[in-house]
Amino acid sequence: MNTYFFDKARVKGFLHARGKIMVNGDEEEIILRGLGAGNWNNPEGFMIGVPVKPHMSASKENVVNPRLDRGRNFSALIRELCGTKYEREFWPKWFDNHLGEADIRQIAQWGYNSVRLPIDAMFFLYEEPGITFNEASFAMLDRVLKWCEKYRIYGIIDLHGAVGGQTAMACDNGVDSMPHLFFDEESRERTLCLCEELAKRYKDNPFMGGYDMINEPLSRVVWEEYLPKLKFFYKEMIERMRKYDRNHIIFLNGHEKSERVDIFDEDFDPQCHNWGIAFHNYGAIPQKQFFVPYLEKQAQLEVPLWFSEGGGNDLWMSAIYEISVEYHIGFNTWCYKMAATDDAKVFSPYVKHRLPGEWQMILDYAFKGSRRPSYTHAQAIFDEYLNNLKFENCEVYDIGANSALRRPGGTIPAVAYDRKHEDGEKAFAGSYFYGNAFNYRIDDGMHIVTEPGFVSRYGALNSIRGEWQHYELKLYPKDYAEYTLRNVSENSYIDVVCRSNSLSSLFITENMRDENKVLYNGSLNSADENEYGVLHLPLEREADTAAIRITCTQGEVFLKKIIYR
Repeated sequence: MNTYFFDKARVKGFLHARGKIMVNGDEEEIILRGLGAGNWNNPEGFMIGVPVKPHMSASKENVVNPRLDRGRNFSALIRELCGTKYEREFWPKWFDNHLGEADIRQIAQWGYNSVRLPIDAMFFLYEEPGITFNEASFAMLDRVLKWCEKYRIYGIIDLHGAVGGQTAMACDNGVDSMPHLFFDEESRERTLCLCEELAKRYKDNPFMGGYDMINEPLSRVVWEEYLPKLKFFYKEMIERMRKYDRNHIIFLNGHEKSERVDIFDEDFDPQCHNWGIAFHNYGAIPQKQFFVPYLEKQAQLEVPLWFSEGGGNDLWMSAIYEISVEYHIGFNTWCYKMAATDDAKVFSPYVKHRLPGEWQMILDYAFKGSRRPSYTHAQAIFDEYLNNLKFENCEVYDIGANSALRRPGGTIPAVAYDRKHEDGEKAFAGSYFYGNAFNYRIDDGMHIVTEPGFVSRYGALNSIRGEWQHYELKLYPKDYAEYTLRNVSENSYIDVVCRSNSLSSLFITENMRDENKVLYNGSLNSADENEYGVLHLPLEREADTAAIRITCTQGEVFLKKIIYR
């Protein structure tokens, strides 16, 4: 996929649907590549430094809120420990420090063209009788969108927490772990009023890229009885928003953590047909089959798709996002910034902030009933937390962005080879008649094997989530695989990590448009078939996009990964 689909120059005018793709104000196709600003306006317990608790799997019988599992409970604890005045002044500082101009600038510098902005109704619509909006929160959102304009990226408003809650989990900051939005008329009407207000205020802002409504509704199977109400809510929401804003695309989410798309069986925006389907996933096996349910809906309804929330390690992102853009599906990684804890390893945030030195005292008080710190002491701990949130005080990890965007500094698993060129021609050739035994890319004719010493926990006929990362690509004579690289410079190079069990040889080329360059043409003679060798190959040319083709010309070669430096 050529880089120009992601180019910052294409961030111009209103982002809108045009059949199965998204286009900008000049009707040029644009594919979103973005990050989600999780924990900014909608704090979640596991992202602020609280160990994951069973509330992440709520049910009809489990509606109790553990302390610190969501924003409102976090707020209550701050008020309890630090006082009402401190708590009231805490949140504006949190919002500004968590997502400042330096953060938006960094997202743009990495090469992303969008940021998903999760907002919580509690901070925008006061929880009191009548409809009274919090102007300070709208001013905060306005500032962020101004920075988006300055650094030329789209900011997409994500209603992460509707009034009363819509997910039945802690992530919506609901009053408990029940989806009140669908059986509480007041919560429903207040949410619709907020949606209308967003449309009124941002209808003329082209750098507000669109609306992501609503995050992960009805995320537990036990609440599927409310699916008809979800459909009805979407239809009324769009109808009311379209009274004010016909410019912006509206993305709708399916149920069960936005992974299911069953409810989308008609045009939900008959006035404008300016909508799309957003879906989420963490850790799916990165192959074409994962996208099939979404592609079927895309074809049926003629609407664009957006992989609006997903996460995993750098190898997963390098693999799955390349398939996503092949189908012209934008992607957004969760999340940009969170606390540096063990839970951060699951979500691989690009920016991590330290927790206060005495944070454990807060956790012990909240969960164990330990000694309560004084007001002054507690305020000092939370002041330190606020200071740690600032971009200049955080640790920045580039490898996630580099791998997701296929830029220098990233790594590509060998089994994440390209599927096809833009003209539809296959970007690989395999001669292995039997496919493979792992239910991974089984129809490609490529021989996929496990790395030396790896034994599956699940049996040979499985490809369970992370196990695919232990696979290798075995090439026979005339077999080849290609790998897309972006932002190639004269100083770029690749390390091809491979092994062989005989006198084998490879022919490696760097392909740019109609111009090919030979990078390597020689033998691999390994004394031990289980030992990896590294071919260090300078690229020495400049291009937006290049494809590395690795062809076996003799013997058998096992490819492990391509490290792009």
